[in-house]
Formats: sequence, C-alpha cells, structure tokens
Amino acid sequence: MSPTFLAICAGAAFALWSLIMSLSGLRAGGIAMILLAGTFMVTAPWFLLIRPEPFVAAGRSPATALLIGLGAAALNGIGMVCLPPLLSAPPGVVGTRILILNVTVVSVTAIWSVAFGGQGLTLARIAGVALAVVAVWLLGR
Repeated sequence: MSPTFLAICAGAAFALWSLIMSLSGLRAGGIAMILLAGTFMVTAPWFLLIRPEPFVAAGRSPATALLIGLGAAALNGIGMVCLPPLLSAPPGVVGTRILILNVTVVSVTAIWSVAFGGQGLTLARIAGVALAVVAVWLLGR
C-alpha cells in the first residue's frame, strides 16, 4: 500500500475514533483504558503475527529507543488527559474542537519538519499553517 493511502487511512481512523468515542459516555479514565485495550487488540496481532518485524530499527540502541518511546508515550498520555473535555461537548462543538486539535497537529508537525527534518522555512509553509487556522475558524462558525 502506498504511504499516501496509509496516511489517509490513519487520518480517517484517528478522526473517527475520537468522534465515535464522544458518543460513548465514557469519562476520562474510561476513554484512556478502552483506547489502550482497543489499540492493543488491533496492533498486537498485526505486529506479532501478521507482519512481524523487529521492535527496534537497525543501528538503534534498545535502551535509547525505549527511553525515547516512553517519552513520546508520556506526551500521548498528556494528550489523553486533555482529550475527554473536548469529547464531552455536543456533537457540533466536538467537531470544531477536533478541528482545532488537528490544526495544532499540522502546525507542530510543520514546525518539526523545519526544525529537525531539514525542510526549510518557506512562504508556502507559513501560508499553509495560516490557511489551516483560517479553515478551522471558517468551519467552526
């Protein structure tokens, strides 16, 4: 499968899980635990049985990989603590809040690409982030 197709599938899945989860009535701890269980049920068979691969990339220290992975997981945990109030609103408001969340994801990723990915800061990147913010404002009206 092409990386573009996988990116679209991941984006749709990430958007839909949060919108569907908002209908569940679960509170913060319930959302986090159900998300953890559901993620494990899908990923464990996939990465252990269907498409097994080493957990650490070649040339990487397992200890370093574990520490970086735990740090990234902790950031995800912070996001999970912040997420339930976004999902506990009426459906129209949830959609706007998820749009704001996604524009933040896009903006942070664009900044990361410039700072760490070797991609220069261009007028197109600046305009893209600005237009994403405008899109959220327009879609949230």
